[in-house]
Amino acid sequence: MRKPSEQAKARRECFHAHKKSDEAGHIYMICHLCGGRINPAVEGWEASHVIRHSLTADNAPSNVMPAHIKCHRATVPDDTRAAAKDVRLSEKHFGIKRKKGWGNRWGTSSRLARNGGD
Repeated sequence: MRKPSEQAKARRECFHAHKKSDEAGHIYMICHLCGGRINPAVEGWEASHVIRHSLTADNAPSNVMPAHIKCHRATVPDDTRAAAKDVRLSEKHFGIKRKKGWGNRWGTSSRLARNGGD
């Protein structure tokens, strides 16, 4: 998890990169998930990563977009599950984590103990 100061910095950069103003001079942003209008002075909003932060660690304004809290919170559980799966598959692929279960049970030490040390 990122530090609160890093989160504030990403949110600030997201705001300045994506803010717009209408004819009356009111500042607004567009939710990248639902396409709705966000009034940052009145409504809550979050900086949402288009490509998961766990994959790229990219906080560039092109990857961090504004989203309504309700829209963003609906996608977070899916992103969390997918990020955990990415980590598991990566560790399995690179041999960082060994297999569990019956396939790893009969290693060399177990075989020797079963045969009486021969």
